[in-house]
Amino acid sequence: MITTINLRKKLRKTTAMPRMFATLLALILMLPAAVTLAADHPAQQLVENAVNAVMADLKQHQGKLASNPELLDGTLSKNIIPHLDFATMTRLSVGKSWRKASPEQQTTLVNEFTEFLLNTYRSALSEYGGESIVFKPFKTPKRDDRAVVGSTFKFGSNEVPVDYKLHNRNGPWQVYDIIVSDLSLVIQYKSTFASEIDRNGIDGLIKLLRDKNNA
Repeated sequence: MITTINLRKKLRKTTAMPRMFATLLALILMLPAAVTLAADHPAQQLVENAVNAVMADLKQHQGKLASNPELLDGTLSKNIIPHLDFATMTRLSVGKSWRKASPEQQTTLVNEFTEFLLNTYRSALSEYGGESIVFKPFKTPKRDDRAVVGSTFKFGSNEVPVDYKLHNRNGPWQVYDIIVSDLSLVIQYKSTFASEIDRNGIDGLIKLLRDKNNA
């Protein structure tokens, strides 16, 4: 399991660290919504419903999530995993090298990257400290199968703009990228992954993710 990130310290220092995006996603998915705009669009309704569902679990099991892996995994399985498109996140993060990977390598990359993100979410879920989020009015997208849900993440006197990018591929809406202070989760990982692939190839990236997951 990767090292727990102190979100407040990271946000004070920089928003350019890839793992911070994953932590922030998990935190935002469990924050109480200060403004309810769910009727505007199904994508916005999905994000707000996820917020409310995770908050209900946090309140029900207050103080127990950090020491109970089964409760943590249950919350992830019900309220976070179904709403994230891990395959698209992985493909976009790997970038042009994705097509060079064999089907087996692609499957392994998705599995390892998914576990990497979920490990981060587990840490974040156990660190909730009363932060809040305000959703912005929904803006009509240019494409019917794309949506952006805007929000502002608040902790203390600090505010961080966070946008969720979602798509609908003839099924449920799913998050495939997050923009934090104009920085994309996908782009941040893409830079990191490209450097590793240049040095050690696709198998090197797989090993890097696997080592982090086993640490």
